[in-house]
Amino acid sequence: MGPAITEKLATIINKRWSEKLSDQKLKEKRDQHPRPDNCDRLVAPRINPEIWARIDHTAKQLDLRASTNQANLAKAGVVLAKSTDKLLSLYQKDSKPEYRELITLNTDALALLGHASCEMSQRRRETLKPHLNKEYTTLCASHVPVTSLLFGDDLQGRLTNIRATNKVSNTISDARKQYKNTQQWRPRSDYDKKHFLSKGPRQRQKPPPPRKPNQWNRNRKNQ
Repeated sequence: MGPAITEKLATIINKRWSEKLSDQKLKEKRDQHPRPDNCDRLVAPRINPEIWARIDHTAKQLDLRASTNQANLAKAGVVLAKSTDKLLSLYQKDSKPEYRELITLNTDALALLGHASCEMSQRRRETLKPHLNKEYTTLCASHVPVTSLLFGDDLQGRLTNIRATNKVSNTISDARKQYKNTQQWRPRSDYDKKHFLSKGPRQRQKPPPPRKPNQWNRNRKNQ
């Protein structure tokens, strides 16, 4: 390893290489640094139209992901080109360098390179995901931090947490299945069915009492 750099700068670099920029921050930095007119190769090259027309949708999506990341690398190259051009200009004029602007340019370049590195790490995880046990595929999630190791430093701790979480989930799932299997279902009669406006089961209505014969009918029978 080489000699250490300024601690503040090292902190910035380690942070940028561990997590991506937000979408808004990335757009701001890309918009701040347009490509010089005479650097037409400092871009993410597009697929030739003849090839693009003959590849399937999956291949197109894969290339779009890769080209987006390559565009971020190209933008970092733009920033470094501007910084180097500034240094050359100051050197030729034998004047004092504009430190603030140079620091800003190089810091932006580091941020863009760090973002691109995080994207590449995530793509590598997704490539490895089909080859991992399904129980541990959450290791490939984007929220898992990237360090000097692709799946983070505390891998054993994460594996332990994943096993514990899966065990709880499986226990709950088995309990639900067992409960469902032990239930005894019986069809409800028409009187037991719950009306959609009622709060409880519908009650069976009692038949009306028999009508009593009136006095006039009794007298006619006795005659």
